[in-house]
Amino acid sequence: MNTTVHHAARRQAVVAPTAVALVALLAAVVVLLAGRSGGNAAGVSSGPASPTSSSSTSGVAASSIPAADDRDASAVRVELVAGDKIAIAILDETPEARAFAAMLPITVDMEDPFGQAKTGRLPGALDIEDATRSRSYAAGDLSYWSPSRSLAVVYDALGRSVPPPGLVRLGRVQTGLETVAKAGNDFAMTIRHAPKEDH
Repeated sequence: MNTTVHHAARRQAVVAPTAVALVALLAAVVVLLAGRSGGNAAGVSSGPASPTSSSSTSGVAASSIPAADDRDASAVRVELVAGDKIAIAILDETPEARAFAAMLPITVDMEDPFGQAKTGRLPGALDIEDATRSRSYAAGDLSYWSPSRSLAVVYDALGRSVPPPGLVRLGRVQTGLETVAKAGNDFAMTIRHAPKEDH
């Protein structure tokens, strides 16, 4: 029995320093990993999101955007008249939108075939040879569908994809979109230049 106790004591004497060494090694690894994590976190926090860099970036962005008054002064505003209700749209600054503006005033027979846009055939085709076409749309878009030379006033974006060749956006309804949406399935809509606003 004394021999058993002696061997157990010898094993404890060997294991104890080994355990201490393992604990010290683990502690060093933890400190090393913590240092790396802290360094990465510092790198992220000191990146572009710092107050100095964000303020300078926003300053450049703000200076490159025209003032609202400048945009409104040059924008072409049109009225979409349905009965005694009027919606106002702002035309895009594109060749096709300018061609559409040159066509005004016009009266178009509108219908609502899909429950998301009022559409009507324009009296003439627009030159859209170099126009940007889109397979998507948003509520308020004033767009042109070239296969039937139709104007579309989108009032509800249902998320459906537009088939080829896509829509050519002419502008966007600014106010009174609900007026167009509630105008019915068959009605006449007069499109004309809006009176210039007094500033």
